Amino acid sequence: MLASRCASLISNRKRIKEIWSGDTTPAAASATKCMSPDPQNPASKPTLPVSEIDNDFYRRFIEILKADMGNSDLNVDKIASKMGLERSQFYRKIKALTNYSPVELIRRIRLKHGHNLIVSTDKTISEIAYETGFSTPAYFTKCYRDAYGETPTEVRNRLGK
Repeated sequence: MLASRCASLISNRKRIKEIWSGDTTPAAASATKCMSPDPQNPASKPTLPVSEIDNDFYRRFIEILKADMGNSDLNVDKIASKMGLERSQFYRKIKALTNYSPVELIRRIRLKHGHNLIVSTDKTISEIAYETGFSTPAYFTKCYRDAYGETPTEVRNRLGK
């Protein structure tokens, strides 16, 4: 009985990691609480059931982050406090769900939002950097280059904006 329970918990955690390892903004796709595969990526995994508790936790995390996205002082301690958890509990939960540390996940979400702004708006790189919560445009550019392999300015030039 105990061995089967442990095996079940381990397999559920593996499925959750698979779901959130490729996307930083999961959401329940239907009333059955299953994640749909990415239609643009034919190699994506088939639908997997997701715990509603985990979905709610991640959704609350995203809401808190998006509400204070432009605040460069927003850190893991503040988010954990707003979610009613200690830093270590928050770290373990985020790491288990996404396979990223909270700091890495926050940076990825901010960079993704910044990338969307670069592609879809005519705001300057500095405005985008501050709007996404980076303390300096230089740090935003460094992180962006590390994540996407090119600078925000190169993306703008490539798109002809």
